[in-house]
Amino acid sequence: MNEKLTIRTNEISTKAFDDFQKKHENYFKDYLEENIRKCLEDFEYHTLFLLNSISLNSEALFLDYCKWVREVFLNLAILIESIVESLNLIVEAIREIVGLEVGKVAERYVELCIKELKRKTSEIQETYFNPLKTYLEEYINLIFAGKRNEAFKMIVNLVSNGTDISDIYK
Repeated sequence: MNEKLTIRTNEISTKAFDDFQKKHENYFKDYLEENIRKCLEDFEYHTLFLLNSISLNSEALFLDYCKWVREVFLNLAILIESIVESLNLIVEAIREIVGLEVGKVAERYVELCIKELKRKTSEIQETYFNPLKTYLEEYINLIFAGKRNEAFKMIVNLVSNGTDISDIYK
């Protein structure tokens, strides 16, 4: 796949977000500007991970991202259905902006992701002790504060200090 797909991230995510916002006008009318910005950032992250995964020909990379998103969004009480809708709108935007060939690949990746997102919580683990929960909370706070580099460094530090990357996704 074209390694320069990520150049179109902003265009694709903005198109998908605009479509989402139009579809849910009533929902957004009372939304604070900051919350709208955060929602758009989610679209950008979803799009960036999807396009990077396609460029690297790695369904596994996108599936790992989806597992992480599921955990974060469930902790934030965000409905899985809204993520599913977001991803489908991103696929539509990819088809329109990049083309049908990449759109078909994106659709395949998103279908795998949706299956993962919809897995029952009991299949994942209904209750568990997560020693990394404080890091998750810190990570979320950093992301929401617009400190993506600090959030990334925190994850890199955890991994370089011996934390298994799969434990971070739990």
